[in-house]
Amino acid sequence: MRSFNVSIVLSSLLILLMNTGQVMAHQKDIVYIEASTANRWNLGEFGVRVQDARYKIQTVIRYDFDKTVDVDRIVSDRGRKPDLVVLQECSVYFPGDMRLYEQKYRAWIKQIKQAGIIPAIATSVPPAHSQGLSEDVKTFIKVKILGRDSQYEQVIQFNEWLRRLAQDEKVPLIDLEAALRINDGDRHMRSDYDDGDGIHINRKAYDALDLEFLNLLKNTLR
Repeated sequence: MRSFNVSIVLSSLLILLMNTGQVMAHQKDIVYIEASTANRWNLGEFGVRVQDARYKIQTVIRYDFDKTVDVDRIVSDRGRKPDLVVLQECSVYFPGDMRLYEQKYRAWIKQIKQAGIIPAIATSVPPAHSQGLSEDVKTFIKVKILGRDSQYEQVIQFNEWLRRLAQDEKVPLIDLEAALRINDGDRHMRSDYDDGDGIHINRKAYDALDLEFLNLLKNTLR
């Protein structure tokens, strides 16, 4: 009886080692560059959540719209380069200099492609209808009195541009806005995805994004 059990254990270990070797041989390295969304997403455990160990995801947190320093570091690394680099912006950087933003994105995509890496674009998560009384009053003054673009309007404008850019450059896009907005007519973040401040998203929203991201990876990294 003991020898039978030992043989079962040895066989199980052998299968496990073989499967582990297969996973490592086909493992894909992904770098996700963003700020708060990526930071709270906990992408290091993404493979466990979706039950797919092929994807090793490194999160690079950059609390600034400009991701140049991170892109420069990734493409100049003489070690193993990632298979995919995802670029995403937080809605707090809007409204801003749209012309500069567009120039930056075109430059990053060109730079990443030239390094033999696949660039991917993520749309920005739109704000919710309300960010609290204080912020709502500030927004009212900026938009209604000073005549400036609202955060929401420019995020939507930027996301539309990102979709066109992805098509023009033939790069994959993960549409976080489409996954989290109320509907096609009202593109604010859904209230049940709001973590409470009108900007950040909760665990329910991240569960929805896991599926979107997994679909992107399956379609892009074969």
